[in-house]
Amino acid sequence: MYAPFVGREAELSHMEALYAAPGAKALAICGRRRVGMTRLLREFCRGKRALLFAFKDLSLKENLWHAEVVVAEFTGAEASFGTAAAFLESLVGICAEGKTVVVMEGFPHLVGGDAGVMQAVCGFIDDISETESMLVICGSPVPMMRELLESPGNPLAGRFPDRMVLEPLSLRQCALLHPGMSDADVLRTYLTVGGMPLYHLIMSGPAYEDSVKAAFLAEQAPLRDEFMTAVGRELSPKRVYSLMLWSMSRGARTQSEVAAASDISPSLCKRYMDNLVSHGFVAKDPPAPGRKAGRFYRISDPLTLFGYEVVRRIDVCGGEDPDGLYVRCAPKIGTCMGKAFGDAVAEYIGITYRPGRMGRWTGRADGTVEDFGVVAEIDIGGGRDLTLLCGCVFRRTGADMEDMVLLEQRAEAAGFRMNRRFAMASAGGFTRELEEYAEDNGVMLIGLDEIMGRTGPEPLVRTL
Repeated sequence: MYAPFVGREAELSHMEALYAAPGAKALAICGRRRVGMTRLLREFCRGKRALLFAFKDLSLKENLWHAEVVVAEFTGAEASFGTAAAFLESLVGICAEGKTVVVMEGFPHLVGGDAGVMQAVCGFIDDISETESMLVICGSPVPMMRELLESPGNPLAGRFPDRMVLEPLSLRQCALLHPGMSDADVLRTYLTVGGMPLYHLIMSGPAYEDSVKAAFLAEQAPLRDEFMTAVGRELSPKRVYSLMLWSMSRGARTQSEVAAASDISPSLCKRYMDNLVSHGFVAKDPPAPGRKAGRFYRISDPLTLFGYEVVRRIDVCGGEDPDGLYVRCAPKIGTCMGKAFGDAVAEYIGITYRPGRMGRWTGRADGTVEDFGVVAEIDIGGGRDLTLLCGCVFRRTGADMEDMVLLEQRAEAAGFRMNRRFAMASAGGFTRELEEYAEDNGVMLIGLDEIMGRTGPEPLVRTL
């Protein structure tokens, strides 16, 4: 499946600048799987003298066999490596013949925690410093790469000062992968699979409904089990992590609630929850500006959320055709979109107004935990901060005055009274009554055109 080069221009520019610089060049790139790392590497290597290795979670011997194939194809001569040191020594010779880019995807699988292999990599970096060549190592998950490169006493510590963490693409970047899709359906797609380019290529139907049927509901649908596979690729034991995520999708939001629902001890739950957060599957809502420390957790990865909120329900009842399944799960899809919409709004506020602090505004209402919206603390100059309180509404009928009144009541109850401005974000537009109220009272309205960048943002400061 061909992946157009989208959204990685800044990373590519950084790599090109490093490649052009004199002296030793060693770059470490990490990111979640499916984030588009391979596409970036191939774009960077285009037109350059380069070797690309893709190491897997296999034995060192099998990975060295793979290295032999790549080197033999590059040099036109048979290659044989009994050790990692012999492999790296052969690369030194290749680099000595001309400026070369050496890319090692799956780098942790090559070194495998072996200090001797790590020392050999350090020697390789030193040996190619006079050749103007460049070593690029890549791997996931991010915590594993950080531990590999930062652990005290590790031979690789300090050897890769240049690093990049590839984050998922933004909504606007993902929109470039759907040139024929409406903005509303692009947003729904983003709220379903997040910013992973591969998932958007799979969700490439002309409309959101078509894409969901093909990617999740059809027989042999490519993304139907991907949410559980993704967790299992990065975390073990998979069954415990899956149970924790399942319990969160059923309403557990605190560590004690998740521990009780998952039948694990509080201490083990804390350790596993920290792993879910560090790997990007779960978010611990940071305390809103001026609030006490946050204590609510939620599934923040869109595909994981969609999987447990929608797909797991489908599997229980399976056997229907995609059209029938879509009709039956449409209400649950809408609920899932509503839960994910706040993160898209936070992304918009972050890009547009660069807040110093920002968090999802979460609290208890009527005995349940609800996401009230987004709270952002923004520097408006002159030593002043403004607190932006934004409600988030995801429904076809749009936001109305009831939503506005509820937002104001919650702000009062939470103690947000000074230097504040209200905003309302809605994917479905606004009622005329709310538009008139917003105009008269300085409420910022953030609609689909603003979120997608079709309309410029409203100035943050205005006379109220």
